[in-house]
Amino acid sequence: MLPQSVLLITIGIAFLFSVLISPVLIPFLKRLKFGQSIREEGPESHQSKSGTPTMGGVLIIVSIIFTSLFMIWRYEGTELSSEFFILLFVLIGYGLIGFLDDFIKIIKKRNLGLTSKQKMLFQIFIAVVVYIVLHNHGYNTAVSIPGTDFSMEFGWFYSVFY
Repeated sequence: MLPQSVLLITIGIAFLFSVLISPVLIPFLKRLKFGQSIREEGPESHQSKSGTPTMGGVLIIVSIIFTSLFMIWRYEGTELSSEFFILLFVLIGYGLIGFLDDFIKIIKKRNLGLTSKQKMLFQIFIAVVVYIVLHNHGYNTAVSIPGTDFSMEFGWFYSVFY
């Protein structure tokens, strides 16, 4: 397991990578016409937002994945834990929901991507998969308040929080 300081450094490097690459990525996305469409019926002030690049989440997710894998590779004695894969699954799963939403907006050239019901359905699916994995591997289903000794076991009801 990586020390907490290494995890904080990993997050910082992923953030810096995103900040440094975004000035290159944004014009590239504009050239590809990966921009937000604005409803014509909307306020005139919103029309200036037309063409604002979408798909920026791809940069953030890719930077987190590559930075995390690099830091794990860098600290050779570190094993990839099941927690890492669970978090990676959630990150990629929710990232795919955002990607699909933006992709539909770009392809159909309108501001409506996935409906809120579709997004919720995908999110629930990801949460159920994670809950099943956690439950089958005997993970703790208690919720505790950080900095206190308070902890409450939720059992099967824990899935509602996912």
